[in-house]
Amino acid sequence: MSRYVSRDGSRLTRAMLRDLNALDQAFAARFGKQLHVNSGVRLRSEQEQLFRERYVPSSEVNGRRTYDFRQWQGIWWARISDLGTVAAPDSPHANHVIENTGRGALDLRDDGVDAGVSSRENPRADWLKANALAQGYSPEGYNFSEPWHYRYERDPWVGTGAISQEETMAYPILLNGRHRFLLGVGSIKHFTDVAASDLARNIVAAEDVWIELNTASFLQQLDSFGVPRDKVDTSNGHVFDVTLGRRVAGGWWSWAREAQHNTKLILAKLG
Repeated sequence: MSRYVSRDGSRLTRAMLRDLNALDQAFAARFGKQLHVNSGVRLRSEQEQLFRERYVPSSEVNGRRTYDFRQWQGIWWARISDLGTVAAPDSPHANHVIENTGRGALDLRDDGVDAGVSSRENPRADWLKANALAQGYSPEGYNFSEPWHYRYERDPWVGTGAISQEETMAYPILLNGRHRFLLGVGSIKHFTDVAASDLARNIVAAEDVWIELNTASFLQQLDSFGVPRDKVDTSNGHVFDVTLGRRVAGGWWSWAREAQHNTKLILAKLG
């Protein structure tokens, strides 16, 4: 199993993804918007590459505009890029690099039309600052004018082996006020009966209320939880059933069910 997973094209550990998904669900329930990762965990080699793309030794500035200076390898380096500061690869401030801190960090944004969590003046940023630590993320970026930067304060390697209880939990989703689902990591279940869905929510769901999402936000959540978009018909709520080979009302899809079904087909052909 890989040590890392991906969200929004950025690298995270499984523990970081689990806690970010929980934070995202609470954020969506409060604001109807989703959190996204602009930058995740970096390897030390990636930190060095990024640093070298923006900084040169001060002796090599050659008349170019400089923005700030960093000390690394016993010399001073000057930033000649307007894309923003980068910590030196071996600095304790390079906290996106797990090797440096034992934790890791994320840069976040949301899908609102304004700056959202990227701006300390925004109500969504205020909410995230106040609530992120409950899911293991501290608003470290407020210490250096980057409100979008959150440091992971828990062990980033918990859950990299056996599946944890949090990863088996499901979130009750109400799509467009009509379609009810339980969405978990790599799985989704559609309900046609309200009473049955409420019962299932009370037994296995990580939240006590239905999280209301529109189609765009719902599709983003499918991406976050590793459920392919084509497994769900958002117009009628039908979910793909591997045994029938089509989307059906009340369907339940998961990577495990699909893998098991495909294995049975292969064994049948071999037999």
